[in-house]
Amino acid sequence: MVRYLPRKKADAPTYPSNGPTPGTQILPLTKNCSVAEIPLELTLAGYELVDAFHEQRGDEGRNAYHIVRYVFARHEYADPLAEEFLVKRAGLLLEFRGLCYNAMWGAFAHRNRFFRDGKEVPGQEVLSINLMSRTPYRGPDGRLVMVWQKDEHGNRLGAEKIPLNPTNQLRIESGVFQAVKA
Repeated sequence: MVRYLPRKKADAPTYPSNGPTPGTQILPLTKNCSVAEIPLELTLAGYELVDAFHEQRGDEGRNAYHIVRYVFARHEYADPLAEEFLVKRAGLLLEFRGLCYNAMWGAFAHRNRFFRDGKEVPGQEVLSINLMSRTPYRGPDGRLVMVWQKDEHGNRLGAEKIPLNPTNQLRIESGVFQAVKA
């Protein structure tokens, strides 16, 4: 359901989340990260989904990877949205929640200036939540993915495997995005 953006070209269109100037990274890439709490925390913090897309990055072949980006604006700035997007928003939010609850990710976030029709909207910013390197909690058969606990040298610990668990959680606390230990 998330729209695919072809590789960027010099004449690529400008979307609400990316204007001619770069944003500010507010969370560096954090691997093995649970983002399960983010959908609710964004809602409680007053944010609404305003854009969603995925794109392939890197060189073709083995170095290629996909990234999914969900863009949120403060509720008071989220209207009016394009009718085409409004029709899809509920489904996109369900998809976002499913992605957040069912896997851990490499996650990072940016705060960007808000652009509409190629022009900056003064005083408005958007949050860009970027997900890559998906590691699902369940296998194709529906069973929990089980892993060995390991020490700092890579040696197995314990007598049996345990369910896969994230090492970090992406959270919004007092309006601040942060990664905390899980």
